[in-house]
Amino acid sequence: MKRIEIILKHVAPEFVVNEAVGMPYAMPPSSELTSKVIGIKKHLSCAEHIVMNWHIIGASRLELQEHMRHRIASPTVESTRYTLGKDFLRDYAINTEDLFVTPDLSNLSVEQAAIFSAHMAFITNRVITAVTQCKAKKIPNDYIKYLLPESLRTSFSWTINLRSFINFLQLRTDKNAHFEIRHVANEMRKVLKENSAAKYVDEILKEMGV
Repeated sequence: MKRIEIILKHVAPEFVVNEAVGMPYAMPPSSELTSKVIGIKKHLSCAEHIVMNWHIIGASRLELQEHMRHRIASPTVESTRYTLGKDFLRDYAINTEDLFVTPDLSNLSVEQAAIFSAHMAFITNRVITAVTQCKAKKIPNDYIKYLLPESLRTSFSWTINLRSFINFLQLRTDKNAHFEIRHVANEMRKVLKENSAAKYVDEILKEMGV
């Protein structure tokens, strides 16, 4: 999972959000008012003016399924119809970590981890062989997709407003969330803390204890 890359491509400019939030009060727009209305008073309809676009690169298809359960967002996902096979034919694909997400096995016993690792190595190697042979026989990708495991890496663009993102963080950073999407959610929160354009978003989330 260390190879999963989280990129914040865009966040709504602070001045745009401030103007929208100040509208009902006929008050001059300000960061202080925005923080008070959304972060303290929790008028979350105003948080919908804060729109972010994320790129999640190299997550598993399993994580993608978890992500897509959050409906108030707009996803655009890498198409296996058009891209399947290209990764399998590159030299770097000899390393299966470039193609498949391997979960952290530290929570398993030594025996469990050994059994899992052996089966995963067998399956991923078989998938590489199967896809390569099918591509050589010009079998369409729409058929080959049925051979793919959940661990295959994919990438997607995800646009979401802050109101929905707060719900996402609350659910997916919880200890009971699946560990891969929990990793992605925690990394997204970390990016917001470190991104200068999103500093005002980080401050609002801090006010809300998120």
